[in-house]
This record gives sequence, C-alpha cells and structure tokens, in this order.
Amino acid sequence: KSDVTEVLGFNQTKTTVYYMQASEDGLERQLFAAEVATGKITQITRNKGVHTCSVSSDGVYVLDSYSNITTPRRTTLMKTDGVVILK
Repeated sequence: KSDVTEVLGFNQTKTTVYYMQASEDGLERQLFAAEVATGKITQITRNKGVHTCSVSSDGVYVLDSYSNITTPRRTTLMKTDGVVILK
C-alpha cells in the first residue's frame, strides 16, 4: 500500500489534483495526478528517487527536485503532462 504524503494543488479548472505519494517500501516519493471525476491516476515523475515538487498555481508547470543513491540532487522544470522544459 502506498500513502499520499502531500497534496500540491489542482489544475485551473479544478478537474485534476496533484499529489506526492510514497512508494510501498517508503524509499521513494513520486508526483501523481488524479482526475477528480473518474479517479484515473497518472504518474508524472518517473526517475527513481525522492522527489520534492511544486506545482504552479494554474496547474500547468512543475518544479521537480530529486535525488537517489546514484544521482545527486537534480532540478527540472516540466509541464504537468511530464514534458521536460528545462533540466
């Protein structure tokens, strides 16, 4: 079972909620999006590790900072659909 650790916000129309979720073993934190009406869940961040994310107030952009045992902290600007804008 995975736990939601933080709710980060909604998109502009309030139809999608963005949240951080811990992995089952508790060693990772990933960003997910859930459609409010259908409950469909999409994982946004993909790199293994602990992610710390901020979602823009309009729900369009994500500032993602992450690291893991082999990767020093990296920060990425992306859209909430996962498309990387700036590494």
